Amino acid sequence: MYGYITPDKSNLLNKDFLLFRAFYCGICKTTAKYLGNIPRLTTNYDITFLNVFLHAYLNIMPEFKSQNCILNPFKRKEIAQPNSLLKDVMDLNILLSYHNLLDKVIDKDGLKYRSALSMLKKHYKKSKTDLPEADKIIKEEYEDLLYLEKQNSSSLDKTSDCFGKMLTRCVLHIIRKHNGDFTNIHLKSFFYNIGKYVYYMDALDDLKDDFKHKKYNPFLLKFKNYSKREQFLADNKSDIEFAVNVTINQAIESFNRLFIKEGRDLLSNIVYYGLRRKFGLIMNSTKKQHKEKI
Repeated sequence: MYGYITPDKSNLLNKDFLLFRAFYCGICKTTAKYLGNIPRLTTNYDITFLNVFLHAYLNIMPEFKSQNCILNPFKRKEIAQPNSLLKDVMDLNILLSYHNLLDKVIDKDGLKYRSALSMLKKHYKKSKTDLPEADKIIKEEYEDLLYLEKQNSSSLDKTSDCFGKMLTRCVLHIIRKHNGDFTNIHLKSFFYNIGKYVYYMDALDDLKDDFKHKKYNPFLLKFKNYSKREQFLADNKSDIEFAVNVTINQAIESFNRLFIKEGRDLLSNIVYYGLRRKFGLIMNSTKKQHKEKI
């Protein structure tokens, strides 16, 4: 995952901030427990959102304990403790991170990605052993995406569909594994659109680099009028906003039909406000987004 699904801090209650941070640190601590310190670097906000959602949807709340953090050893904070669901979310994060790096290496993105891929490889093998079906799903959808890229597809729907299906299938697999309702049509629609949203944000964020290095980007192929980032986004603003806002609106509509009690305030903040906020930041930025501090 990439880090585009974040809360809107201006509308975030303190209790929800603490809950989000507890689940974020829970991923980090669980990764350290099972895989060691290096793969902790893959911890991101998208997987934290998924961590909160799955625990809330399945009504499996983890135990929380006050503990120290490796980055701030003198300050204790509430951290979600490892359980079987959190372990699966952690494994999914490792699988997604590995295949994302592999995709960048295939795309000839540089030595740093090759080095990161090499460092993550043995950890990926462990997560693949524990969550093989998810690894199979991710491989299949990346293969479909790679085929579209080789065809120079300018279809935003076709390319984002791969990410939508990837996330949906992985989420349904984990929910089924934990005896939850994986047949809910609103659940499927929600994660399909969240997956498409992540793909759109990543492609928009990478516009400048992709144009400079002549790499595949469906937005560049669809509109074909790139001169510089700001002008491109301004010239195609209405079309881009239509595609992204339809996706966000469909995610919101599906979310509203899901029965979630615990953690709903935090999830609502992310879905109602956080998605549009991040989209706005990307549309108004002259360069690639850096990781925010939540």
